[in-house]
Amino acid sequence: MTRDEAIERVQNGTMPNFADPYAKGLVEGNAGQAYGERLVLGIQDQIAAGKIDLSSREPGTNIEDILTKAANDELQNMPQWFQASKHAMAGFQKRVEGARDALMKAQMEQRQARFNREMEGVAFDQFNKMFDASAGQPPEAVQQKLRGVYLDIGNNTFLRNDQLDQQLMNVLRNRAADPNSVETVVHALGVDRVGRDGEKVPALGQNPRFAADVQQIRDIARNTLTRKYDDTVEQQAVANVKSAMERQDGSLWTMGNATYKNPYDRASPDRSVSLDKVKEKAVNDWLTWSQQTAESRRESPDNRFEREWSVLTANNIANPVWKEMLSGPPKAFANPQALTNPATRQAAIAAGEQFMRMNERNHPYVKNTLGLDKNTLDYYQVYDAARQQLGKTPDEALDMAAAAIRTPDNENDLAVRAQRAKDVEAKVKSMDFSTSFWSYLPFVNSDAKNAGAVQKRVLDVATLYTRIPGMSLDDAVKTAVETVQKRSTYINGHVVTDNGWLPPKQFTGNIEAALGDFHKQYGASNNVAKATDLSIEPMGGGVFRIIDAATEGGRPLYAKDAKGNVVPATITMPMLLGMQKQKDNADAAARMDAQIKTRDAAVEVEKERLRGTPDRLLSPAKREEKAALPNKPNEPLRLAPVGAIATPRSVTEAVPPKAFEDLFKKLLNPGNPRTGGR
Repeated sequence: MTRDEAIERVQNGTMPNFADPYAKGLVEGNAGQAYGERLVLGIQDQIAAGKIDLSSREPGTNIEDILTKAANDELQNMPQWFQASKHAMAGFQKRVEGARDALMKAQMEQRQARFNREMEGVAFDQFNKMFDASAGQPPEAVQQKLRGVYLDIGNNTFLRNDQLDQQLMNVLRNRAADPNSVETVVHALGVDRVGRDGEKVPALGQNPRFAADVQQIRDIARNTLTRKYDDTVEQQAVANVKSAMERQDGSLWTMGNATYKNPYDRASPDRSVSLDKVKEKAVNDWLTWSQQTAESRRESPDNRFEREWSVLTANNIANPVWKEMLSGPPKAFANPQALTNPATRQAAIAAGEQFMRMNERNHPYVKNTLGLDKNTLDYYQVYDAARQQLGKTPDEALDMAAAAIRTPDNENDLAVRAQRAKDVEAKVKSMDFSTSFWSYLPFVNSDAKNAGAVQKRVLDVATLYTRIPGMSLDDAVKTAVETVQKRSTYINGHVVTDNGWLPPKQFTGNIEAALGDFHKQYGASNNVAKATDLSIEPMGGGVFRIIDAATEGGRPLYAKDAKGNVVPATITMPMLLGMQKQKDNADAAARMDAQIKTRDAAVEVEKERLRGTPDRLLSPAKREEKAALPNKPNEPLRLAPVGAIATPRSVTEAVPPKAFEDLFKKLLNPGNPRTGGR
């Protein structure tokens, strides 16, 4: 029966509609497609939910196998009539087969994309490794390694050159901000490459496709190089400061901020390295080393203090630990209740004793270099006077110092303090500081050539001492004179004022020697009669102006520089330190000469003892040593015993001691730092 015959029978009523085999086949076919659609939608939902990964190559992830298994499982649950119907099975198979082709195509694309991503990751890692291995290498080596990565990955994977370029660009963008890789990044932008088929690929920096990216990378690299250059200059400056500290050559006294040009900064290349910042870093590094050295050697606190004191005072550098230690107590004792705390008192007493120790050895360092404020200096000045001039105990001195710096809390006490200040001022001003002052409490010299400056210093200190409870005006002035005397530096009878950095007392001899040299060369041109009329005044920064102290007010003098220009005559701390080193070296050479002479004398004594001792009383080794001794003048030649083995001469005999003496004298004589001669 054809399709038309079936339609005619249905229309004339001789056959029911549901008995039409064609209609029935159409319905069953649609049902089969519906079953297939449900199966396909289930698979797609699993893909969307991540239960099926089309990009995976793991066993059991092939979409064709997954779909076939799902179809077989679905058929097991279908009714028998469905499985027996060729129309239903055909519809089901048609929908499943259609989905199979689309899903297999999608899986192939996703697997390829995943493979490309993996290969791009390999390329990214290879480029990164290349940069790690190329740090600090010349451009040629970097370019050669870069070409090697292109050759290896381009020949052994499916990546195209443009894909490799993109990965290299990603790496360059990350590396441009790394100070250790930035130079390599710059080199990489300019290297040509070799592609998969051996063709030469232009440099990445010339590829118009990446023009915007290249410009971004270059900007990042320029900023990185700018920062790196600045950091390098600062690190070198820190190293220079540390080297100068260790040499103690005095260069830090006159060293200033360093200027330079940063070649990578086009907008503002001019730079300046802050000496204060560099000093701070150098000192912190050096103090950390000093602490570690003390711990590793198990040094005593005194040994560590002496090392740090020697280096820091010679270079005029503050120790932040000392400054913090000394700054604490005066601030704490602004509150009277702090005096009742045992721990606070103990720390304050330790700081006071340390101040006395440091102030006695180098008052200018404590006063100026540590940068203590006036209130702090007043506190320790009272503590020092109470301990040394008044003979008070540490606890008594602590209470007196705290009371002296504390502002009175009522008007009556303020009025008393103000009146005592006026009284002591009148007393000090009534004294003759040119003659009778020295008889009042004689200094080293019988007269001061700058009495006015001395009077002001005594007045300032005496006014402070009037605040000490129970101290009379006479005692305040007397103690102030003692304090000023102890802290003053005298150069040819002239008291050097402390309006600037004072030279430590141990340099007095060096200064007067330098003034003597100056007078020989420039005394006549400056109309100065004798060298003892010369003295100095601080100018700041470890520079001291040479003056004629015999003239009222101290007349400044002049010299000539290397070009013959007339300039102010000065003495600097580097010059004084050089003179001190020369003296120290001469002392060391003298000590070594004495040691050599002592050693040589001991050797000769031992030789005489051997010569005068019978062989039977000597050990075999000593007999050999005796036999090898050189003959004394006019002494018969002695032969070594038969069978004895002659021993080599000792080092001191092989090279005469005189040769060593001459050698060390040359090594230890650094020469005159001003004239350059040995």
